[in-house]
Amino acid sequence: MIYQKKQTEGIPDSELIELLDEIETPVRYIGGEFGSIIKNSADINVRIALAFHDTYEIGMSYLGFRILYDILNKIPGVAAERVFAPWTDLEEKLKSSGMELYSLESKIPLSEFDIIGFSLQYELGFTNILNMLDLGGIPVRSEDRTEEHPLIIAGGPVAFNPEPVSPFFDAIFIGDAEEGFEEIIDLYKTAQDNKLSRQELCELLNGNPSIYVPSLFEKIKDEQSGKYSRESISKPEQKIKRRILKEFKRDSFPSDLVIPFAKTIQDKISVELSRGCGRGCRFCQAGYIYLPVRERDSSDVIDRIINLEKKTGYDEVSLTGLSPTDYSCFENLVQRLEDWMVKTNVTMSLSSMRLDGLSDDVINIIAGIRKTGFTIAPEAGTQRMRNVINKNLTDEQITEGVEKIFNAGWKLIKLYFMIGLPTETDEDVAGISELANRIYQIGRKYTRRPEINLAVSTFIPKPHTPFQWEAMSPEDEVRRKLGIVRRGLKYSGIQMKYHAPELSFLEGVLSRGDVRLADVIEEVWKQGARFDGWSDFKNSELWKEAFDTTGVKPEVYMAESSKNHSLPWEHIDTGVKKKYLLSEREKARAAKTSPGCPQGKCTRCGVCEADITEEKAVSSVMENTEDEQKEPIEFPEKKRFLVHYLKKGLYRYLGHFDLVRGMTRALRRSGIELAYSKGFNPKPQIVFPPPIPVGFEGDNEFFEFESHNIPDSSTFIKLMNQNLPPGLSILSAEKIDVSQSKVALVTGSVFSAKIKSGLAFEDVSNYYSKWETIWSSTEPIIFIEKKKNRIKN
Repeated sequence: MIYQKKQTEGIPDSELIELLDEIETPVRYIGGEFGSIIKNSADINVRIALAFHDTYEIGMSYLGFRILYDILNKIPGVAAERVFAPWTDLEEKLKSSGMELYSLESKIPLSEFDIIGFSLQYELGFTNILNMLDLGGIPVRSEDRTEEHPLIIAGGPVAFNPEPVSPFFDAIFIGDAEEGFEEIIDLYKTAQDNKLSRQELCELLNGNPSIYVPSLFEKIKDEQSGKYSRESISKPEQKIKRRILKEFKRDSFPSDLVIPFAKTIQDKISVELSRGCGRGCRFCQAGYIYLPVRERDSSDVIDRIINLEKKTGYDEVSLTGLSPTDYSCFENLVQRLEDWMVKTNVTMSLSSMRLDGLSDDVINIIAGIRKTGFTIAPEAGTQRMRNVINKNLTDEQITEGVEKIFNAGWKLIKLYFMIGLPTETDEDVAGISELANRIYQIGRKYTRRPEINLAVSTFIPKPHTPFQWEAMSPEDEVRRKLGIVRRGLKYSGIQMKYHAPELSFLEGVLSRGDVRLADVIEEVWKQGARFDGWSDFKNSELWKEAFDTTGVKPEVYMAESSKNHSLPWEHIDTGVKKKYLLSEREKARAAKTSPGCPQGKCTRCGVCEADITEEKAVSSVMENTEDEQKEPIEFPEKKRFLVHYLKKGLYRYLGHFDLVRGMTRALRRSGIELAYSKGFNPKPQIVFPPPIPVGFEGDNEFFEFESHNIPDSSTFIKLMNQNLPPGLSILSAEKIDVSQSKVALVTGSVFSAKIKSGLAFEDVSNYYSKWETIWSSTEPIIFIEKKKNRIKN
């Protein structure tokens, strides 16, 4: 029967401190962030590790990861904890110390969890999955695990072709996990209660139509293409049907968030406006696997933003979605948030913007909030090519939109293009640089030195899109086309960046591959491949050697496929009909466009017929708002305050900027109205003295801030300590003269150290002349003065 996990004690802080000394960015591994959830072991029936195959900074930026953490921890008896891929320095120390990879919340080894769930976000993280399992004391292949090992599952967008990693997972969930994950937990509890074996649990999971159990599917070779597809052993016609969250309910979005100490890639409040995109861009996998379009109620969006700002202390909000400006209440929503953002010093960003979806009013509002850079994605340089990919964006719309952007005050525009698209010619490629040149010329009418950041990526024909049958351009052809773009750029103000062709090639192979690639992934991992998507770690030669060793030819997966060939992912049913994808492919070859879902009638792709029967796919509420006379916002006189605090335990690994962010957000969570600087990019008026080194505790640290309001000292201390983790605590707070900063008077720091018992006198006596006197005391303490980065006795 499946192993009943014992209640394990977490790794003691003292051992973690020894482990994390001399580790780069140790704050990634300490946990204890404000908002993290640690449950009493006695109340836990099922313990789940939510695993992400990249670093903390990247994993904590994914909204879906945060949504699952919130939903699962609301289930009685269930504890969801987090674990991320360790950097290579920690990996080495884990191996040398004999310790296992552990969770951030309770610090227990991965092997002691009941379920480990990986979120598959991109293919170049596959080797990290194997590494995390191995470091957690778990066999990397499902077939090698016994009753005592955790159930290893996966989900996420990359799971829509799970075959390259399918032998490493016991089960794979397809679709929106908000509803489905709880069903997995229920099935696991059933197996526990009935003392079922691991095999019986897998059979139980296989009964769920959205769960793929690879061990219960056999490999079927397509003799024409040489690729392998999969077929259920007991039910040959069985398809794994994507689970669709039919509507966004209020409880389907976190009411609280974990607030990272480390600066994450998306270090802000992210609120999902909609899921799915009706534009029908033929290259975009997300546009098909997330259909139909579902919108969150606009009043709910505003409530979430305002409440999360109060609870988190973030001063930036991101409105996310595949196409946020297509949100039916977008303009109304932004207008309703404008005054609140000005008053609270909250800025707004958008995950992406379409030029044909922005009115003058919206551009002006966004311009008044933030002008760091405006991102647009024409994707192709010529009108013909944009018709092929169904981008539905004309040259006139691009020109008109860019004029509005520069006129509103932006100086930097980021452009995204692809090369290697189906039917692409050299003329289409040259059109990329021509369009970039034209946009730069428009910018010169509004600013003397416009900046254009041009990003060019290699097109990958992704599964479940109309282009899934197309060939992918080889590396040498991609490099040749990159040269065409580069030579066509006329202005130094246009900076071109591109994704390494060899990494795009590898991503293409892994995204279009079959089950044989598991041998390649395991082999290259054994040879030391890690973080393959990072430029510091890319090693094409290592992958080539792994392909040669396993006898797998990567070119097979890059070639064009016949519509009659079996594809490796055909057992995964997204709801979109194969007939529809083929019709869109034919339109692409004829450079004909199709209307999108929001603009035209139902395209009959099959999703709504299969899953959304009597419900509207789009269900947003737009409230009518009358024009109100806006009164200028006035703040009372600002005052300066001096705050002393402690930094203890694992929080010694907080860096200076981690502390600044953490304290600033704690102040905002406590309801303190921070004063902000004036000018282009307002900053909160908070000042810290020169930082002490990472790894040192602080028993009397301090900072100053300016505020328009502050309660009495005791109330302030209480509020702040309620909004800080236990290793950080406020000692005192006092009002000081605005013109006399105490921080400015700091000339040095005082350090103390307790010497471990058993340390030989001669080991240290040569370093300090006063050592003999100090050594004779009961509790030896060294006082060191640090000035100008030099340590003196």
